[in-house]
Amino acid sequence: MTLITKQLQLDHHGRAIGPISLTLARGQWLLLAGGNGAGKTLLCQALAGWLPQLTPLPCAGELQFAEHNLLANAPVPLAVQLLQAAPQWSGCAFNVADEIAFGLANQQLPLAEIEARIDHSLTLCQCHHLAERHPAELSGGESQRVALACALAMQPQLLVLDQAFSRLTPAAHSELLSMLKQQSQQTQMTVIVAEMALQPTLPLVDQVLLLRAGQVVAQGTPCALLPQLLNQLNCSDAWQALARALAQMPQSPPWLPLSDPQLIRWFQEHPDAID
Repeated sequence: MTLITKQLQLDHHGRAIGPISLTLARGQWLLLAGGNGAGKTLLCQALAGWLPQLTPLPCAGELQFAEHNLLANAPVPLAVQLLQAAPQWSGCAFNVADEIAFGLANQQLPLAEIEARIDHSLTLCQCHHLAERHPAELSGGESQRVALACALAMQPQLLVLDQAFSRLTPAAHSELLSMLKQQSQQTQMTVIVAEMALQPTLPLVDQVLLLRAGQVVAQGTPCALLPQLLNQLNCSDAWQALARALAQMPQSPPWLPLSDPQLIRWFQEHPDAID
């Protein structure tokens, strides 16, 4: 199922976000990149179908996902799931397993299917040990794992992650993204990730939209936008060294790294570029 936006523009208290036009094919990944105030969160809410009923902002243009007009004043399709940095719970569940079951029960699914989906999502997110805990008792990282389990249990076709793993360790963040990439390849789930940091998302995405103050600064593939991303996003000293090296090169090298292992190999092949 393809996500298509045409001249999508939001009006946030007189400040324009957009216009944005893009086509994201089924199973593809998009990185919404930018710092604080770039407009990532509002754009995530729009792409998840929250406008205008959940986020009442003036908007213009077109936003279509499969047969769904995501700008229509209608309930958000269950095929679309949005995860934000601070999960919000239903308030109707006494433990994590019940919280995951809440959305499934509202679809009136058979009990056996509900139980199977709960077990599968807990396994994917490595949080079986949290099944009997009350959602209000979870730590920040545990909450983000459980929120992802709730979303995956709904078997979404479009998953929007707005800094959804910000409270996890870097290792756990990478593990969940790798798991989602595998799930996406198996189910053709489309994924949109909003981040302020370069890693660990960059090597997983097909397209990048770089935002600053609500405006599109650049749009393209990760390799094509890497020099700009290095100057706009949070990144380690090693990646900053790459930015300095690229700035001094008369022409772009034949290939550019997108992951930490690739970065090590790149510097091994370009020893003169090391500070």
